[in-house]
Amino acid sequence: MPSERLRQMQSQFQAVVVGEKSSVDGVKGPQRLTAEEGLKIYQRMYRLRMRDALLDDFGACATVLDDEFRILCLDYVTHHPSQSYTLGHLGRNFPEFVSQWGSERGKPPWLGELACFEHSLAEAYLAPAAQVLDQEWLRSLRPEALVSARLRASPSVQKLAFNWNIIALYESYQADEPWSEPSEMDTFVVTYGNAQRVSYEALDDQGHAMFQLLFAGHSIEEAVGVMELSEAQAPRVFQWLSRWIALGLFDEVEVQAT
Repeated sequence: MPSERLRQMQSQFQAVVVGEKSSVDGVKGPQRLTAEEGLKIYQRMYRLRMRDALLDDFGACATVLDDEFRILCLDYVTHHPSQSYTLGHLGRNFPEFVSQWGSERGKPPWLGELACFEHSLAEAYLAPAAQVLDQEWLRSLRPEALVSARLRASPSVQKLAFNWNIIALYESYQADEPWSEPSEMDTFVVTYGNAQRVSYEALDDQGHAMFQLLFAGHSIEEAVGVMELSEAQAPRVFQWLSRWIALGLFDEVEVQAT
């Protein structure tokens, strides 16, 4: 087991790397560097690695902020240093931090929403694999069994509601095209995926209302009742279900026994 002295040095070294201290007691530098200069190399490399990890997950935000993204990352890791051996969850607090950071600096009000959207895609990538329902399952159900079904969303699925059309901006970024300020409009989207592929699906107002009810545990029949959909709208409900199941948004179902 490491000695108490070694544990103290390790703790001090970590504090220096994340910027909480400037030196480690008893550490000497090589011939060409002082101990302080050597430790600053580790500190700079740590910050660069954190920035690169955030850049991987928040590329659209980086495009919008340009050089200021580096400043944002430095501020963020100062307040939220990595807490794990993996950097996969480093950005967990990034959307909230971006909203506050941007508000204090007069940045666009939609910047936090863009960060939230990108973070949900990153979370989908890390979600555990699931055996999702497929079209064959849908075709196998009798109509009366289908309407009583309660569907459970796959672990990667997140439903998001925004005040700005940040999807258009994100798609411009993805296509490597010039982006423009998003318009202010209610925007509903579901993000999903796995380590092989992440994606998203935009929803209109009614589609969002239906998905939200199913996500909350309502049966299809109950959701239709809450939304007061007419019999003539039944084909649209089936289209939604068919589309969402084809995308792999549900992984479990409870069907009432008859």
